[in-house]
Amino acid sequence: MADISIVGMDAHWSEFGEYLSEIVEIIQAQWHSIIHDSRVSPPHGSYVIVTFKINSKGETEITKIEDADSGKQGVFSCQNAITYPQPFRKWPDTMVAILGDSQELTFTFYYR
Repeated sequence: MADISIVGMDAHWSEFGEYLSEIVEIIQAQWHSIIHDSRVSPPHGSYVIVTFKINSKGETEITKIEDADSGKQGVFSCQNAITYPQPFRKWPDTMVAILGDSQELTFTFYYR
């Protein structure tokens, strides 16, 4: 089993929970697909923390990766789950007004 959680975000995101939930759902589905297709599972109990920027156009850029014994395949799966499905949906004007042109998010991917 594999889980994903958000561990870092600006509090302003709470106003845009639907958008954030959509991103999490897309990334999690992509991650599960990558894991399934690779047929290689990182060790149970390992995890990867990925910090990335997302801009108002829905484009992402990974800025930091912390690997806790998941190995190359574990890190690769997490990176691609974030970068492969982009661009995500563009932000509405109300999001841009509150969040600016980009925000940083931190997700933890748990291999259980």
